[in-house]
Amino acid sequence: MPNTPLAGTIWIIDSPPKCLLVKVAKHKFVPVGSLAPGLMPLFSTSFSIDVHVPEALASATGKGISTRRRQIPCCAAFAITDYRSQDRTFSNVIPDLEPPNPRGTRGGHHTYTAVYVALSRCRSSLGLSFLRAFPHAIFLAKPDNALPAEQTRLEASEMETSAVNYEALLAAY
Repeated sequence: MPNTPLAGTIWIIDSPPKCLLVKVAKHKFVPVGSLAPGLMPLFSTSFSIDVHVPEALASATGKGISTRRRQIPCCAAFAITDYRSQDRTFSNVIPDLEPPNPRGTRGGHHTYTAVYVALSRCRSSLGLSFLRAFPHAIFLAKPDNALPAEQTRLEASEMETSAVNYEALLAAY
């Protein structure tokens, strides 16, 4: 009998699984090994957690408690980029306003537009929550100084393209 779940079957798991197979409906990744297309394995990870306690509460064995945890990092969620969210409206939005690069090498214009798009996708401020704390200076970002020159260049390119295509259309008739 194949080792596949049947409808209504109850599986009793008495030890942690080696991995979790997740079926992705609309996938764009190459199949992993011999797995069926759309199946993605999630492997467990192990990490330590150190809890430091005040010296007055410390036990005779030390100033803290350490424990080790093993789990499969999996959280059901839906996420899209700020670019993909344009022209869409949602009842609830949880934007991550932390700058994408910790060194801050990304341009100020990207931050300026990304923050606007992320905050303006929600129908109401009541449906707006934030994923994590973010620097308040993010609201002080301004459009890039090169933006007006780029806009002028694009308009000139549009006029040139239109003129070339217009001449080609006239020549065809």
